[in-house]
Parts: sequence; C-alpha cells; structure tokens
Amino acid sequence: MHIFGRSLKFVLYLSLIVFFGLMIPKIYQEYHDFTQRQQIFSRVREAQNQVSNQAAPANWQSLNNWWLVNQEGVLYYNDSYLNTQQRALTRQAAAWWNQAAGQTLIQPQPNNVSKADVYLAYVNDDLLNYSGLTGTNHLLLLNQADMTRANNENDTLNVIIHEFGHALGLAHAPQSYHDVMSPSQVATGQVQQASNYDIQALKASLARMQSALHQNMTIESYQQVAGQTPYPTDLTALADPLQNGRASLAAVITGMIQKVSHRDNLTAQQTQILQRTKTSVKTITNNEAASDQQIRKARADFKQLITAFNLQNYFPQAYPQAQSQEEGQQIKAFFQKIQGSF
Repeated sequence: MHIFGRSLKFVLYLSLIVFFGLMIPKIYQEYHDFTQRQQIFSRVREAQNQVSNQAAPANWQSLNNWWLVNQEGVLYYNDSYLNTQQRALTRQAAAWWNQAAGQTLIQPQPNNVSKADVYLAYVNDDLLNYSGLTGTNHLLLLNQADMTRANNENDTLNVIIHEFGHALGLAHAPQSYHDVMSPSQVATGQVQQASNYDIQALKASLARMQSALHQNMTIESYQQVAGQTPYPTDLTALADPLQNGRASLAAVITGMIQKVSHRDNLTAQQTQILQRTKTSVKTITNNEAASDQQIRKARADFKQLITAFNLQNYFPQAYPQAQSQEEGQQIKAFFQKIQGSF
C-alpha cells in the first residue's frame, strides 16, 4: 500500500511536469504574440497620425481603420463567383490601382494560396441601397439590382475600382470632389481617372500599413492589427446572392425598425407588422446558418413594413417614383450611417 501511494505521487508529479512543460511554451508564445501585436498596433497608430493627404480638406479622414492587404503587402482577389464580363472588369480595376501605386498591389489569387484576401460576389436586392460594399470580413459585394442603372460597363468598373480602394484602406473622398472614392457617383459611362486625392490617399494608406508588413506575426495577430474580421464560414455559399445579402438586409431592416419604433399612435395593423418583422429579422441577424427561406420571409415582412409606415422614399431602387431630391440627400446620409454595421 505504501509503495502504491508513492507510485501514485510519482505519477501525479510526472503528470504536472508534463502539463507545465506543455503549457509554459504555449503561454510564452501567446504572451509574445500579444506584446508584439500591441507594439505593432502602436506603430500603426503613430504612422496613421503622421501620414497626411495634402489633397484632402482639413481634418478629413482619408483612411479607414482597416485594410485587407496581406502581410506581404499584396491584395489577392478571387473573382470566381462573377460572370466572365465582370471578371474582365475586375482585372481592369486591379490594373487601375496598380498603375496609380506604381507597383503591383492587387493580383488574382495564385493557385498555391489557400485563401484570397478579398472575394468578389453578387447580391441582388433593390432594397439594398449600394452598388458595391466591401467589408472587414474579406467580401466585396456587387449589387446586380443596381447595375441596371449603369450607362455601360465603365460605370460598373468605377464601382469595382471604388471598392478595391476600400480594400486598400481608403475611406470615402468628399462628395464634392466627384472622385472615384466619393460615396456617390453619377453614371457617366466614363472611367474615372486617378486624381491627386486618390494617389495621396493611397500613399498614406501604404505608409500607414508598412509598420505591420513583413513582421514575424501569426496570421491571426496580423488580421487583428489590420482590423480584419473572420472570413465567412462557408466560402462556397458565395455563389448565392441571397445569402450574400443577408447581413446587409438584416442591418437595413434593424435600422428601419429603430426608426419607426418610437412613433406614437400606431395602428393595430402597424403594431402587428412591426412585431412580425422584428421576429423574422432576428432569425437572420448574425446567423450564417439562416436558410434562404428565412431570408425571403424577413424580406417579405420588411416590404409590408415599408408599405405600412410609408417608407418607400428610403428605397429609390425598389420605389423609384417615391423620392424627392431633398429626401434623397437625407436618405443617403441615413444609409451611410448604418452601413458601418453591415
């Protein structure tokens, strides 16, 4: 019995030694990654405060607080979910920025790279008031419902150029500049030329991210420094425009629910429709597993909400006759405010 007790203690001590032997290197590595990440965060913030865009108005923020360029200083894109015509436009948009940069920044995803830095795919919904949308989750979405307004493919090319600009870290240019990075562009049928603003903003973005490039960081640490969020769980689902628009649709519905919920003297019908829309939008919010049927249900309920509360003027693509010019400016400001949550 005495021998058994000593053997048990030996096994216990040995187990503790093995446990700590395995855990200490892991804890050290996590601490090293954390301190390195914090140091690089600080350098990036310092660089961002020092760089400036001389072509921008005073106090104008030319840069987003994120970018999709990878650790090697390249933006690999995957356009396999687009049609042949728009793949060609994607190549032209990449060449546009490469020429502006004087270097090859944007390239197609090579065969030996497992994931692209940005995936181009479609949404198709006239309730989403954007032509294109690029997010920290590595998606660049093109709205097929909006493309019907383009005079020709050059207008679509301008949209892709604009969205690639966001992937490179650029924020919007002032609307009054009528620049390719301005939030709204008039469909002219002409390809926008790189302005001094574009070139200076790009230089500022590249200078800002230099502190984070070519460092011996884990991919996860780099993505945190770059402000990137995780990829969608199932990249093959990008072939489905309805699924691609789910997060945007949920954000729009939620924003409009908040807008009308404070109204007084709601009718019984309005109250019922509002509650039904609240219920259905919950099924698709932050839920990658939401089915197409659930998304369609949330959209159908939302359209009833739009009619019940006379919100047609907020959706000029779906209800083109419902909006005045003054309302249009107010509505653009509203959607720019909530797009950050897409």
